[in-house]
Amino acid sequence: MNLEEYNSLSRLGPAPQRIGPMGDETRTLLYGYDCDRRTYHVFQHDRELHLVIYTPGTDGPNIHDHKHDLTLAIDDIIPNKRVYPALSDFGFCQALMNKGIDIPFTTYDPERTLESRDGIAGATGIDEIDNRSSGPRFR
Repeated sequence: MNLEEYNSLSRLGPAPQRIGPMGDETRTLLYGYDCDRRTYHVFQHDRELHLVIYTPGTDGPNIHDHKHDLTLAIDDIIPNKRVYPALSDFGFCQALMNKGIDIPFTTYDPERTLESRDGIAGATGIDEIDNRSSGPRFR
C-alpha cells in the first residue's frame, strides 16, 4: 500500500466515544490528575460539558487547556493517573463504566467530598462559578 492508502486506513477506525452533561445543574462530574500532576476537572455548566486541565499556581491556577462542547471525547477526559471518587459524580462515572471505560480511582477520602465544596471540586476558568458563595475552590 502507498502512503495515501495507509493514511486513509487510519481514518477508518472507530469514532471516539463521546459523553455529554448529566442534567442542567452546574457541578463537577469527574476530578483527578495525570502523571504530570496536572488536575483534570470535568464539570457541566450551561448545558455543556467542560474539561479544564490546570496546575496550581501562586496567583491561582495555571490553566493548560479548557475544552467545552455539548459532548466531549471520553479519551480526553479520563486522566492517565488517578480520579478522586469522593470528588466525582456517581451517575457520570456509572455512565462511563457502562460504556466500558476503566476509571483509575484512587482511595476514597471521606474528608474531601463534593458536598463540602458546593458541588464544584476545583478551578473552572469561569469566574461566576469559581467565585460563588464560598469563594474560590483552588485546592
